[in-house]
Amino acid sequence: EKDIDCGYPELTGKYNVKYMLPEIITYCFKLLGKDVKMQDIYICVNEFSKENISIIEELCQKVKTVNIVTEHLKPFQELERRLERKEIYITTSSNKRKGLSRALIIINIDFKDLKKYNINRKSIIVNSAPNIELGKDFEGICIEKVLLDTKKVMRIFSDMQNMDKQKLIEGEIIKQTNKNDSNYANIRESIIKNKIHILKLLGKRSEIGKTEFSQLGTVLFQKLRTKSEKY
Repeated sequence: EKDIDCGYPELTGKYNVKYMLPEIITYCFKLLGKDVKMQDIYICVNEFSKENISIIEELCQKVKTVNIVTEHLKPFQELERRLERKEIYITTSSNKRKGLSRALIIINIDFKDLKKYNINRKSIIVNSAPNIELGKDFEGICIEKVLLDTKKVMRIFSDMQNMDKQKLIEGEIIKQTNKNDSNYANIRESIIKNKIHILKLLGKRSEIGKTEFSQLGTVLFQKLRTKSEKY
């Protein structure tokens, strides 16, 4: 009413994407038929926050290498050196021409525009930002939402039977952000405790299925293999 902002998060599905990134990455590589622990991922991120650092650190445990692409290079270079002392390895870049050119999977945390970057046009983008601008020549997959379920019977499902189940799950995730200590750790603990898992990946207009991943994966891995041989 009267366009008053009450400060409540909108249940758009983007919180589900952001806090389910480890599961989404595993799900993507499973559909591609590849071992997630042997692969590289690229993360587009500008905000140097405690939460984003936690996301990066957790994803480092899932894949071979995490590559950070950012317009704010200095703090992430400091993070790179700090993690290296723990034998956790990431790379950082602000190169618009080369930073994403060989990326298989790109996680967009807060970039609004990828058109100014030379990205692999057949890559897989996991977008946790509200909106993203992609070039017209992009022919890959852009994941905008995830359809979730839980193996536990959550009380909120019976308390609010007429509300969309996806919004109820997202609401439960958001509730964890109200706690003062280590929000990200609380959220991830809640996701694991409630056995929340992915049913489907969604684009802007429709479900993204195994067929799309199979078709893209065949072309994509052949292209990356050819580039590696050149180098």
